[in-house]
Amino acid sequence: MKKIAIPTDNNVSISDNFGKARWFKIISVEENHLETLDYIENKTHAYDPESRQSYEAIMSALKDCEVIITRNMGKGIQEELQSVNKKVIFTKEIQMDAAVDSFIRGSQTKK
Repeated sequence: MKKIAIPTDNNVSISDNFGKARWFKIISVEENHLETLDYIENKTHAYDPESRQSYEAIMSALKDCEVIITRNMGKGIQEELQSVNKKVIFTKEIQMDAAVDSFIRGSQTKK
């Protein structure tokens, strides 16, 4: 089972800004079967991109996720996530469902 985190403000679309998203939707994928596991509140959504505390809170919230699908992310948090072997996937999709479908089909961009 692979766990995916997606930043969202409304449970439908991917947030424009990863660090300022209100929640992270956690989805499990196993043999193309999807299941929503949880919504984790982003306690740092008033996020200061220079703050190490912001990074630490996000890293802790997403510790069990292997993949992050996002539309936009600052370089600092991207490097932090990748340093602990999280796969960061950037998408142009706005809708979460479409982004997850594209990821499963292998058509997203890894950075």
